[in-house]
Amino acid sequence: MAGGGRAELVGVAAAAVLGFELRAAIDEQLHGGVAPFERGAHQRGAPFVVGGIGVKPEVEVFDLAMLYNAANLVKKGLIDEKPHVQFVMGVPNAMPMRPSIFNFLRSELADVLPGATWVAAGLGRYQWEVNQLCLASGGHCRTGLEDNTRFDATRLATSNAELVKKIVDACDRYERRPATPKEAREILGLAQAA
Repeated sequence: MAGGGRAELVGVAAAAVLGFELRAAIDEQLHGGVAPFERGAHQRGAPFVVGGIGVKPEVEVFDLAMLYNAANLVKKGLIDEKPHVQFVMGVPNAMPMRPSIFNFLRSELADVLPGATWVAAGLGRYQWEVNQLCLASGGHCRTGLEDNTRFDATRLATSNAELVKKIVDACDRYERRPATPKEAREILGLAQAA
């Protein structure tokens, strides 16, 4: 992947870099309900844009049905045709963390939502394993104390920055590099910051 192409970029903690988190609204939509949007923030038939500021929601997928529900929302025009999808793995009573499931989800995503960007989150002890799978397969990484408090099996992480640095330090092994905020916005199809 040499040459500085887009495939070499990895969005490390892109949600934190870009400053958005819309889980509740998307989860509500994915489960078929009506999200509690403020008047005018969402109109049926229009792509999901929060308050007119051009924020792209992150579609969290805790099981396979949620991926197909996201595709249905795209067909209805409720979210962008190229959504940003996050596979959440290692959750008790939800999606287990297994490389075969990770690969299956990526395959289904390519078929059901071509052009979507994706990231995977591993909760707890699965965070580093999932990060390595993402780096190896061209995806983006999510890390941080929200999902995992440990740096490794021997000690607690000292900060979010330490967990991000762990991924950044691993990028060379996968011929990857972190995306700049500008590149992350391009990858996600967001307007550049003023």
